[in-house]
Amino acid sequence: MAYRDPDAAQELLDEVRREMDRQDRKWGWPRPTAFLVDDDIMPSLFRQCETSARWLFAHNRPCWMAILGEEIGEVAREADPQARRKELVQVAAVALSWAQAIEEDG
Repeated sequence: MAYRDPDAAQELLDEVRREMDRQDRKWGWPRPTAFLVDDDIMPSLFRQCETSARWLFAHNRPCWMAILGEEIGEVAREADPQARRKELVQVAAVALSWAQAIEEDG
């Protein structure tokens, strides 16, 4: 099993922190945690993300976008704030893993 370069992972986390700071300046902090879209849209978004991810996996074509989409779909489906937070951590993990894979591929 290959292991991630911890220095590269830390550099990505530092970059994410800078981006979070930039977004705070742009959008303000604190921001409301509730969804600011019509709740009727969220189940549809979840179904689209999940359906796309399942199709790609079933056809042996997993890709970062499918994995990320599946995780985002789970965020959209989740109503409980603590469960949604857990799903958002999973979204962040996939996004950082994808970014690190790009970095390692050169």
